[in-house]
Amino acid sequence: MTPNQLGLKCNTELTVKRLSDKWIRVETNKGESLKLPLGDLKHMHFDHNYAKTAYGMQGATKTRVMALMNSWRINTTNARSFMVAVTRATQNITIYTDSSEKLIAGLNSRTGNNTEALTKPEFTKARVTFGEG
Repeated sequence: MTPNQLGLKCNTELTVKRLSDKWIRVETNKGESLKLPLGDLKHMHFDHNYAKTAYGMQGATKTRVMALMNSWRINTTNARSFMVAVTRATQNITIYTDSSEKLIAGLNSRTGNNTEALTKPEFTKARVTFGEG
């Protein structure tokens, strides 16, 4: 069976229950137990789940969230990425930064909206039509 047929998709969280040299027994967050043969390359892509990016967690919520937001990262630290990070938490968020003053200034000046496709000459030649229904 393929991982997809087993209901395993990219970023599926599993808890390892038992391990041998031939197989691994895991449990899904729904309590389902799966025994996966380690000889099958499809089951060899495991990773420790120490941390995830805010975008990797999009659509999910957690009780507590920690976010690293460096003020000097102009392409990744912006108002949009800030909102994605803080809206993952239901009770508590801790933001780690190099400078809270510079971070706030950066968040106020960088929206995170990518308008490059609207301003580059090669993209502005595209014909756009809108249909009304």
